[in-house]
Amino acid sequence: MKRVLSQEEIDAMVRGTNETKDEHAENEGRSVKPCTFRQSGQLAGEHVRAVSALHEAFARGLAQSLGAYLGVSFEAKLVSVEQIAYGEFLQSLPEITYMVSFHVSPMNASAAMQIDPSLVFSLIDILLGGTSRCEVITREISEIEAEVMAEVARIICRELAEAWKPLAISLELERYETGAQVQHFLPATEKTICLSFEIRVADTQGTLNLIVPFAVSHPLLRKVSAEAPSSRTRSKTQFAPKVKAKILDCTFPASLDLPSIKVPIHEVLALSPGDVRSFHIPIGTPAALIISGRQVFEARPVRQDGLRAAQIGDALSVSEETDVRVAHNSVALAGQGALT
Repeated sequence: MKRVLSQEEIDAMVRGTNETKDEHAENEGRSVKPCTFRQSGQLAGEHVRAVSALHEAFARGLAQSLGAYLGVSFEAKLVSVEQIAYGEFLQSLPEITYMVSFHVSPMNASAAMQIDPSLVFSLIDILLGGTSRCEVITREISEIEAEVMAEVARIICRELAEAWKPLAISLELERYETGAQVQHFLPATEKTICLSFEIRVADTQGTLNLIVPFAVSHPLLRKVSAEAPSSRTRSKTQFAPKVKAKILDCTFPASLDLPSIKVPIHEVLALSPGDVRSFHIPIGTPAALIISGRQVFEARPVRQDGLRAAQIGDALSVSEETDVRVAHNSVALAGQGALT
């Protein structure tokens, strides 16, 4: 026998269906995006610009020094500045690579430089008298090859130290890092700044990466930001002439007013059209030219080309401007006139 639902049970089922529809409607209007926590604390735009400017100068110096040392065309160009974890950087490296470390003072920390193996063997070939046209070699460099590359690493270290010198940061070449040492050079979660340079030497092209750990990058960013002009300062310098030009086209209310006077209330009540009221001010006393509510000059009412005008006198000092008060019942004579 089929069970018959009561009215209360039917109402409860209807309410439950409506609530489910409302929840679906709410969820359809929401935008859900995955959150990557490692992206927090990324470099600000002004930091990227300051770091880029500093290391673009390093790239130019490096191109000149290594080009002269190798005796071949050498190009270096900064292509990216990003903040990544050291473990993420390791994932982008080939299984076999070349990496040397630098000691950074006064932080008492280590930074590193990594170069693509194809570029390293081309440099070794040039240094040994070759033409850089060597076969692709997929092995770690030998001790002798590491000694050959040591002078190149010293030149790179010297140029980087020269670029960082204005920031009171010095560098010294430490050692060549083997494959196992590369993996444990920094903790995988350590935040680093990775500066990637595109290197072209003779007919070979590759990448040189500078790895700057947090212990070095944090004070480096503070010093770079202190040395470089802020975006606010650059904006003021850039837009000041335009702002000035627009201000010069602005209009300001101008009036010619008498000094402050006091009139008894019974005289005010007795005023009627046609009356002449004496302000008891000597005829030689000048009025004040008021620009946007500020008393700027002494001035006298005059006539010019059939219009009321003001003849400018002495400029009012701060003390005089403070002492002179303008009455609410002042006579404005420049409403339709020209100022001379």
